[in-house]
Amino acid sequence: MLLQSLKPSNGNARSRKRDATTRRNIGMAVKWTMRLAPAGTLLGADYLAVGYSDSAHRTIGENERPETIVEAAAARQHERPLKLTPLEIATIQSTLMVERLRVSGELEPINRATLHAKDGGWILEIRAREGHAVEAGVVLLRFDTEEFQSIIEQREGH
Repeated sequence: MLLQSLKPSNGNARSRKRDATTRRNIGMAVKWTMRLAPAGTLLGADYLAVGYSDSAHRTIGENERPETIVEAAAARQHERPLKLTPLEIATIQSTLMVERLRVSGELEPINRATLHAKDGGWILEIRAREGHAVEAGVVLLRFDTEEFQSIIEQREGH
């Protein structure tokens, strides 16, 4: 667009006037840019020079600045008290935090045991249920042993 506006137009008087105005505006912009660029460069250089020279002459201890910040904050607190609304006040209590994790799928035990009897019989008591943890050596169920006791007595009697 800018290049097209610089080209002379062969059109009517209105477009020639617009072209002349555009050229004049571009010329003024270039002229002012050429005048202000050195001034901006000098101001920027002065700013940097003052900043570096000031920091070179003055050293700050590692704890100096935080101390002044703390002192300023403490002075401000003495000027006006801090007022809280009832909604901003909370009672702090220690509580037990429980983490919960919801997952889907099937649980498989690390160790699995299958129980089966050599001979059939009647179960009198079941002391463990499917899915419950048990320790080694614990009695899981109790069978009716009257029939077996009579067989043993017969064998011993012969």
